[in-house]
Amino acid sequence: MSKVYLNYNIVGVVALLFFSIPQIIFAAELKFKVIPNTDSKDKATLVEINIDPQSKKLNVVEGEIKFAGAGSENLFVQVENGQSILPIWPTPPQYDKDKKTISFTGGVPGGFDKEGLLFRLRLSPSVSGIVNISYINGNAYLNDGKGTKESVSSEPFDINIDINKQNQKDEKGFTSNKNKYAIIILSVVFVLVIILKYVFKKNNEK
Repeated sequence: MSKVYLNYNIVGVVALLFFSIPQIIFAAELKFKVIPNTDSKDKATLVEINIDPQSKKLNVVEGEIKFAGAGSENLFVQVENGQSILPIWPTPPQYDKDKKTISFTGGVPGGFDKEGLLFRLRLSPSVSGIVNISYINGNAYLNDGKGTKESVSSEPFDINIDINKQNQKDEKGFTSNKNKYAIIILSVVFVLVIILKYVFKKNNEK
């Protein structure tokens, strides 16, 4: 009888691991990307913030963009959202110099299910150094008529800025979520293999 219970427990663990994979891999993702500044007279660093709903239909995205690091001291940040995938802004994205954050809530009627631009940042630092950008307190909501909350993943993003070198900016510290997902999948597969070997061994002992 104990073997029967053991098999049920093992099947339950396997099922839990299996069904948790899509939630981890296909969560909506917020991405940071430095884009070229084609204006030779402008030393600002341009950063695009995009949202990938991972094929889910979202109609609201909210959260905060936080700045830290030596390069964030006396940082001037201009937010451009004229080309955003979200046309409605109950809380428009504006930079708070004291808190070093941008709080925002944006939406779109009918929702969207393709990756698109949230807004663009124009960073004008007064000192050289690392500017760390992170997404915190963030959520999205599904366009399902219920306002179902959807988690949004994001990796912190570091930019090494040298104000003495015009338009020569180095991205550092960015880790693609794809690598993280690959590690998660491999780990789950490894656990499943161990469990299946254990079950096979127990069945042979009967």
